Amino acid sequence: MFYSYFAALVLDLVVQCNQQIKGKGYAKPYLGLGQPIHQIGVELNKASRSVVGLEVEML
Repeated sequence: MFYSYFAALVLDLVVQCNQQIKGKGYAKPYLGLGQPIHQIGVELNKASRSVVGLEVEML
């Protein structure tokens, strides 16, 4: 089983985070492996230091 993790954390902007992950093409080298790939965007609130949003996309 192969695991590869890429993270892009953007405070208060989960949509931009996911766009950045897609735009950078982090998953491209792994698409041909025939294994599931999960792109995960996490939105953090700077003031409360907590997770306020989460978006997961399976490729």
